[in-house]
Amino acid sequence: TNYHSIVISRNEWTDFKFFHATDLHLAERNDRIYEIVKKWKSLVRKSDVSEIIAQSAKAVSFFQRLLMRKPEEKVKTIKPLHKRYINPNNNFRNFIKLANKQVIQNDLDFIVLTGDLIDFSILSKISKEKRKDLDFEYEHSNWRIFKEIVLNQAQEKRRGVVSGGELLCPIFTIPGNHDFRPYHYDLRWGNLYKKIGLTGDEAIALNNELMANPISSITKNFRALKAYLMEVNSSLDYYLKLGANNFIFLNSGS
Repeated sequence: TNYHSIVISRNEWTDFKFFHATDLHLAERNDRIYEIVKKWKSLVRKSDVSEIIAQSAKAVSFFQRLLMRKPEEKVKTIKPLHKRYINPNNNFRNFIKLANKQVIQNDLDFIVLTGDLIDFSILSKISKEKRKDLDFEYEHSNWRIFKEIVLNQAQEKRRGVVSGGELLCPIFTIPGNHDFRPYHYDLRWGNLYKKIGLTGDEAIALNNELMANPISSITKNFRALKAYLMEVNSSLDYYLKLGANNFIFLNSGS
């Protein structure tokens, strides 16, 4: 049985309000990034940076070394990590709390969430060797993270993670291309690390901790949706008729 699957309403659907949120990109990795980067920074402070770069030069590609170069004046003006790191999970938690305020005031009827709901399927903390024995079960997927945030279920406490709240209104979901991705990817690709407030060297440190496979991380796999279809929404294409209004949900990820 899916949570929030049945709602009794007196609304005749001639006048209603809803929120539309897209590209949530939820992932367990998002809640780990802050701690991983902070730990790396503390190690760097205890060592000579030039020595670290020299020791790792053979293991770091030319492209990676370019990312690590920053003009001195920019280094001095960089903001603290807690003021620049953007955690997509926290964004969704804050969004839910905002939505709940509207629900309590009878000013919100439902929410539409369109893909990418998650960033990738299998939890990044699971080793490459163990992934071979997994079949995209809910427990080992970011669909569990999605559901736990929606229901505000207990999650591992981590630094930089804000408190949440259980969503008080119905949601209607549809997947996107990232929802078909099985494994995590390197945030340096396309300079994606910049979009969440990280620096190039921080992105390198993150990938050293959570190494990404350049092939499997971008390969589409329908089984990545297994837990979504079982635990969140069993329909990939559907429509919702509310009064004289038709909402058409089309899977954009396949």
